[in-house]
Amino acid sequence: MKNEYTEWISKAEEDLVACKALMNIETPPFSIICYHAQQVAEKYIKAYLTFRETEIRKTHDIILLLDEYCIPIDNEFNNIKDDAFILSDYSVNTRYPGDYFPLNHNDANEALDAASKIKSFIIDKIS
Repeated sequence: MKNEYTEWISKAEEDLVACKALMNIETPPFSIICYHAQQVAEKYIKAYLTFRETEIRKTHDIILLLDEYCIPIDNEFNNIKDDAFILSDYSVNTRYPGDYFPLNHNDANEALDAASKIKSFIIDKIS
């Protein structure tokens, strides 16, 4: 399981590439960008937990992942909770009509920024 974390990172990076590419098209699909930003964070958190050889249940809830798994291992994960809160609703709510308010450029930038902060935090922990 120790090397599986690199697979999580590869998948997270694919989501990050998608976010950045979608931000540059004429009419960016902001809900999809926010969804992929959440996926970046989720997959980096799962990379960390896999690196730590921690068995986790299947979930898209990054707040749950932090509270139940990461923070008991390392209290510094509290430092990324605000970023996780920004992203947490984008895992499911943005994927279906009527489940969210229309998102805009600022929302997408905020989501991408939060995902990047979580990525950097996790990379520092794994390095």
